[in-house]
Amino acid sequence: MTQEALLPITQPEGVKPRSPSTQMRQQMTSPISQKEHAERKNVYSRPVIDEELTLYSLQAQQVMQRSFIRVSYSLFSTDVILRLIGDEDQIDDVADIISAMVADAHGELDSVIAQMEEILEVHSGSGKRVSRYSNPVTLKLEITAPQVGQFIDLVSKLDRLVMLIDNLWHKQVLTGKQRTAAQRQWRQHVNRVASKIIQMEGRARGSAMRQGKGDEVTEHAPLMADHAEHDANIAADAGETTEGFPTQENSTSAEENAATA
Repeated sequence: MTQEALLPITQPEGVKPRSPSTQMRQQMTSPISQKEHAERKNVYSRPVIDEELTLYSLQAQQVMQRSFIRVSYSLFSTDVILRLIGDEDQIDDVADIISAMVADAHGELDSVIAQMEEILEVHSGSGKRVSRYSNPVTLKLEITAPQVGQFIDLVSKLDRLVMLIDNLWHKQVLTGKQRTAAQRQWRQHVNRVASKIIQMEGRARGSAMRQGKGDEVTEHAPLMADHAEHDANIAADAGETTEGFPTQENSTSAEENAATA
């Protein structure tokens, strides 16, 4: 079966992918850009890749809305913190660890997508109807690091998988319960990757504080605004707790903690 046959059918005339809401559009903007333009200082010219991404399924849209900006800022912060610590070798080590972790998740999604495509091929004669989606969202993204691009591709694969699951449900190959369980399982799978990336930021912040670099970290890589709310949502979506996530305690100096005690 060709890839085109598995994609949603063309939208009816006059129906186009909707633009994201103002809130979602702001969340999709590079966290580096938001910080730089807000403060109007320490503005550097950074290499970015502009990309448009259309997501059809609610599950992929939710992961992108809740996790993308947080993951991007975690990757940015971890890189800055490791440079402040002065461990240049560790920067590449951490990047390699994150890339390998995301690559493993890609491999698992590729495997289950292939299985779903085979099942759909077997049941291709059970009806010509193919799912379409009533509210696809097209996002304009800035890719600020290779690992950010990897995460975007991972969410895109989740979208692809959910589309296959929905097609199998429409063909009555999957029950409603099976469909819901599969969607939840793989959404959590992607959110766990986001969770692990954020935990690496937490470890980097803790290491910097132990080395007396808390003030420098606060200046150059402050905690993301509303990080606690973002982190709680991501952890909940991943079926985990926020243990190991960045906190105010592991991001400030001992003197600051004593002053606020």
